[in-house]
Formats: sequence, C-alpha cells, structure tokens
Amino acid sequence: MNLLALDLTNDIHYVAVKFSEREYTFEFSENNRSQRNDWDGKIDEIYDKIPNFDLKKIAANIYASGPGSYTGARLAYTFFSTLEYIHNIPFYAVSNLEAMGIESVDAMPFLANNNKDFFFRINEEDKHTNNFKDIQVLGKKLIGFEQNKDLVDIVIPKNVVVKNILEIFVKQNLANKEKYPNYIKELAYKKL
Repeated sequence: MNLLALDLTNDIHYVAVKFSEREYTFEFSENNRSQRNDWDGKIDEIYDKIPNFDLKKIAANIYASGPGSYTGARLAYTFFSTLEYIHNIPFYAVSNLEAMGIESVDAMPFLANNNKDFFFRINEEDKHTNNFKDIQVLGKKLIGFEQNKDLVDIVIPKNVVVKNILEIFVKQNLANKEKYPNYIKELAYKKL
C-alpha cells in the first residue's frame, strides 16, 4: 500500500513515503518562514528521489495532528483535504504524542513549549497542563525531544513522528479516528 505522511508541526518539515514497498523520508528546513511552505520544491524533490512516484497512486495520507505548531497541523489538514477532494485519497490524523509513544512503551510522551504549556499522553489520551508538577506526580519516565532534554528521561529525534505515523496507520484501523488538528488546549485569541 502506497502511503504519504506529513509532520509540519515543527520548524523542520518531515515527510515519509511508503511507495512500491519501499520507505523514504525527507526533511525540509528553511530559515526564512515565508519560504517554509514552498510545496513546489518539496513535491519536486519527492518526485525526483522516488522512482515512478505519483500522488495519484497514494492509497492514503496521514498527518501529525499535534500538539506542536497548530498552523503546521492546519496546513497538513488543508493539503490532504484538497488531495481527498481532487483525487479521492482518504486521509487520517495521528497525534504526535501517540507517535512518540511507540519509541518506548514504558515512558510517557511529553512536549513542552516556550509558553509554559505542557502536553503529555496517558491512558491513550492526550492531555495539557500549565503546571509541570501535574506531570511529575504521575511518577512516569518521560520521552520527548531534544528541546525538552532537561525535563525528559529519554530523548528521541523529531523525525520519528512522521515515521511512526506510517507504522500506526499500517497496524491500526484509523478510519473512525478524528481527522482534525489535535487541539488539546483551548485556543485563546486576543483581540487587538
């Protein structure tokens, strides 16, 4: 089965493709934020590096739905919604925390951002708190990214999310899962 997976929830965009029984991964890094979503270049590189690649041959698309950059999750959702509409390719969402959890069944997936927001996954449910002590009292080892290395017990590379969502798709039936970006924390917008 040919699959395309995206993780746009970081500054570096990650793409994983399973095509003709082979797996490929791509990392796209762009310091200029206005150039970060240059999809022509990304799609050209995928076509150049994967023999006989064709988006129309993809059976399903899967994206990392967050937590992370909500803008990135919304962009992936919109991109795959468009492909579903144009080419009738179904798409699915997988939580970043769920994908991180594959790396260690004994550790609790954890993300922190610079706004003092802490995200974690326990009992197959993604949670949010503003107080790190809420997580510490659970007494679990934490698994997370380099950016949170001072808070976690196990550090994993960011590109594992996109690879693991392919694995989750192959092992589980995602047809009944929610497709929308993973808004664990209520979004609060300020009126200017």
